[in-house]
Amino acid sequence: MGSSGGADERMSRDTKGRLSDALIELLENKPMNKITIGEVSSRCSVSRMTFYYYFKDMNELVASAIDRKFEKYASTAITDAAAEAHPEADSDWTQALWLLFNSMRDNREFVLNVFRSIAHDRLFDTATDLLGARVMNDFNTVTRSMDISENDKLFVSRFFTRAIVATCFAWIAEGMDEDAIG
Repeated sequence: MGSSGGADERMSRDTKGRLSDALIELLENKPMNKITIGEVSSRCSVSRMTFYYYFKDMNELVASAIDRKFEKYASTAITDAAAEAHPEADSDWTQALWLLFNSMRDNREFVLNVFRSIAHDRLFDTATDLLGARVMNDFNTVTRSMDISENDKLFVSRFFTRAIVATCFAWIAEGMDEDAIG
């Protein structure tokens, strides 16, 4: 009986993953407002009822797809490749920023289609999460010998993280011009 629960859980993750992957594929080719639950379900050979078993609505699926699409960029370690690609990025957060821009550029159509949909808040949260811990880590390093409260450190690191992500979003809104990021 215990093994059945594990198999059910794997099947559930597999079905959710297949639905997320189907939406990712669709968003790489067309805008969110042209994609239906029926279309996503049909790509996975599941019914609409199955879709609703796993997701409340399309927004919940979009959130899952965003997380799935960018999970490889969310690792806590900055790769040597990111450091090599941008040696001018002398801190953890600047390397993370290049990684964020590159991940969005590498997934341009997906990002633009999500950005233009009602799910842009989730994209903002994902970008903020990718960058936030690194900004806080660098800020803690710089302010180690200063008498600054943890609340003030948190405020300042959140401010800079959100400012950077907002700049990234302005770049997306302007069409993600390659020349803008070097």
